[in-house]
Amino acid sequence: MPICTKQTSRYLLTRNDGLKSSFIFVNRWNRIMKKTLLVTCITAALLLQGCGKKDSEQHLQDALKFAANNEIPAAIIELKSAIQQQPDDGRLRFELGMIYLKAGDAASAAKELERAAEFKLDSKTLAIPLTQSYFLQGQHQKVGSYLTAHPELPADVQDTLKLYHALSLIEASDTDGAKAIFADLAKSADPAIKAMVEAQTQVMSGQHEAALQALSSITAPHHIYNDALLLKAKLQNVLKQYDASIESFNAYLKLNPGAHLARLILAQSYIATNKNDEADKEIVKLLKIFPKQPLANYLKAVVEFERKDFQKAKETSEIAIDNGLNSVSSRVLAAISSTQLGLEQQALNHLQAVHSQLGTYPPAQKLYVALKLKFGDTAAAQQQLLSNDNAATDLQLVSATAFQLVKQRSDSAAQELVDKYEKSGKATADDLMTLGSLKLSIPGMEQQGLAALEEAAKLAPQVEQTQMVLVTAYLQQRQYDKALELAKSWENDDKLKHSSLNMQAYIAFLQGNNLLAQQHIDAALKVDATHPFSQLLQATLAQAANKVDDAIKILSGLLEKHPTYLPALEQLYALTRNDNATAALAKAEALNKDKPTDYQAALLYARMLADQGKHQQGLDLLNATGKVETERHSFHWALFIEHQRAVLKDSKAAVESAAKWFAQNSADQNSLYTYLRMLILDKQLDKALKLTSDELTKAPDNKVLYGTRVQLLGEMGQYKEALKELEKLSAEEAAKADALFVKGRLLLADKQPEQALVALTGSYQQNQASVTALMIADIYAKTMSEQKAKAFIEQHFNYKPNDSALQIYYGNLLLGTDKEKSTTAFAKVLDTQPENVAALNNLAWTLLEQQKTTEALPHIEKAIKLAPENPDVLDTYATVLFITGQQAKALEQFEKSLRIRPDNVAVQLNYIDALIKTGDKNTAKTMLDKVKPTDKPSEDKMNALKALL
Repeated sequence: MPICTKQTSRYLLTRNDGLKSSFIFVNRWNRIMKKTLLVTCITAALLLQGCGKKDSEQHLQDALKFAANNEIPAAIIELKSAIQQQPDDGRLRFELGMIYLKAGDAASAAKELERAAEFKLDSKTLAIPLTQSYFLQGQHQKVGSYLTAHPELPADVQDTLKLYHALSLIEASDTDGAKAIFADLAKSADPAIKAMVEAQTQVMSGQHEAALQALSSITAPHHIYNDALLLKAKLQNVLKQYDASIESFNAYLKLNPGAHLARLILAQSYIATNKNDEADKEIVKLLKIFPKQPLANYLKAVVEFERKDFQKAKETSEIAIDNGLNSVSSRVLAAISSTQLGLEQQALNHLQAVHSQLGTYPPAQKLYVALKLKFGDTAAAQQQLLSNDNAATDLQLVSATAFQLVKQRSDSAAQELVDKYEKSGKATADDLMTLGSLKLSIPGMEQQGLAALEEAAKLAPQVEQTQMVLVTAYLQQRQYDKALELAKSWENDDKLKHSSLNMQAYIAFLQGNNLLAQQHIDAALKVDATHPFSQLLQATLAQAANKVDDAIKILSGLLEKHPTYLPALEQLYALTRNDNATAALAKAEALNKDKPTDYQAALLYARMLADQGKHQQGLDLLNATGKVETERHSFHWALFIEHQRAVLKDSKAAVESAAKWFAQNSADQNSLYTYLRMLILDKQLDKALKLTSDELTKAPDNKVLYGTRVQLLGEMGQYKEALKELEKLSAEEAAKADALFVKGRLLLADKQPEQALVALTGSYQQNQASVTALMIADIYAKTMSEQKAKAFIEQHFNYKPNDSALQIYYGNLLLGTDKEKSTTAFAKVLDTQPENVAALNNLAWTLLEQQKTTEALPHIEKAIKLAPENPDVLDTYATVLFITGQQAKALEQFEKSLRIRPDNVAVQLNYIDALIKTGDKNTAKTMLDKVKPTDKPSEDKMNALKALL
């Protein structure tokens, strides 16, 4: 048929003062220790398999030797072998408990010592080590109850147990109870006990130096020497006596190699003194046993960061975080390491988790603001700057944030940031230059911006960049007299004389005085014949004088010497794009290959490629630059969104991307228009209409938005509302061709053809547009006569003889009256547009009606290749196939056409006709009963087919 047209402290060894004498998380560590010692002991047992048979006493002696050499696993194996032979020997249990205590496995130590008590080992021997094991596990109640249960113990032993009881009370935050015990122990006959009491009392008073002095009298082999040595090491650490602290910790670890938390503090002390290699040795020992220990991993991250191994620093800091050390320092370290690896989103995630606490880490806070800005969260960046005086004094961050706010049309928020910065102190020339440029971009602050730049130029009159920024600002504000005055002031400065000539030439060019511009350029070229800007202006003037070949020659020579000068390359392409752009394209390609991440060069090359129809290639090289979304150029966004829509066929993704672009840079009207277009193409007309209406309240004089609103109302069937909108136009605007065309279209849709004809005729008289002529012809054909329509079209051909749309419509009108003339009309379209699907299809149809099936076949075959899913083409193709005897294939094509457009009466009737002719009258009758004719010809054909049944 025809086609119609504060957590880090948890992991320290002590309370907040760093001096609490018990370990945190010891129970968990003891469980790990048991497993670790078990595996090690099994290994040691295998190594000892070859030894001869020993009795329990020999095993004991060997165990004591191993223990003396800190060979703990071997000592444990020996004692377990001895106990296997003498399970009821309390002495063996005691020695095993003591070795476990030395290894730092307090839980296992307590178990063995309790078994020793069961086997009648005397309480005097057991009391102190068993109490120490309870204390180390944090079993404070057992410490006190053991003392109460054994009044028979000698006074010196009782004093030691009382000391541990007091320390347990400190652990349990009962300082008053501890002080009472200390008061009693102050009378102890044991000088070491009295010294420890004095030290702990001074610690509770915050007198760390006095506490350290008190400990000096406690020496080995006293029972509390180990605890005194540990406290001494901690006090030295708190007092930042790191070298002494390191010495004390090493001495303590020599006696207690399993004291892992003490080893952590030793590692911290090494780091504090920049002895990272020594720290790493201790950390490696810890991580071998406790690979997930958070503070050990954090310290490892610090060491690796200092070594600049940022990957390991990131990995270990994240292990620390994942295992509970979610502190500001661990997050900041993970963030900075991620940034060094280019993983900026991960860095932002880490900082986001602790953003409210970043005030104590100014560099981290600035990094957080910069990342927030980079990833599009301008509001959060602004709030961080406003809430923190330190960050608000960073002009680079302030200006970057303010520029983003301006892009989002948050002008008042941008001004608030600028005002806060200006209150922070006196600005330098560089600061004023940045502030001036920033203010120029904020509506309403332009004059303040110029004033800031003028002040900067006064402060640094010899700085070329400052002068150039000011003169450029004058030109942007069209203050040519001031720009010229400034440029002339450079004439006597040898450093700026050449810039003076160039700028005077440019100002003259902008004001249309090309002769004066040429004089200045000639003078500039005498000073420096190879200066790129001088040559660019020379080429521009040659182009303005229609000396295109000269301009191309100048630009080509310029690019030979300055191949990266993009303005020249862009101009060269513009001059050669319609003839031979090979040279410009080759230069752009070479630039891109040399520096694929150079965004500006890639942008220019991508625009060239898009102009050549190579959109995909252009998008690929822009994406390869790695530019984040917030920094994309509008052309990059547009190319990316159109790729999603047209190539990927993902209209939803295109809408989402357009919305994101608009949210990031609503000040760029291209983002608004693209977003509207994507919404309309995705049939989200309500949303598009609301967006258009909202934007019109901000820019009531925007003609594009106004026209879009009118057309959307029409598309949504709200014709009268759209016509009311048109009434708001001034008489002059309403009389223009475009306005009359839109009015005519709306009137026609609102079923007012007579008024529509008046409006469309008025538009046509000003602009003989094809679509206007088509609508007028259609109104004539439907409301007056086809003859009137034909006459109008023939008159239109006097203006536009090759108007393909009208030729096709004209040919359709002639189908019923003059098939030869109809054939001529379609053939004429194909003379200039050989792949016009409508012309191919309709020509085939009219030839078919003239029984010229053989002539029709090549045209419809070409049409079906070009448009295999077009239902009209499928119908015509099916009809031709049926006539040529390919009935089964013809029926398939009819069915395919109806699947695409099931309610088309013409195709339904053609299909039924084919069914009848192939003898399938039952299917034909079923379908015929469902046909609903839309006009008299279709009704007549339906009746004729019924007669055949």
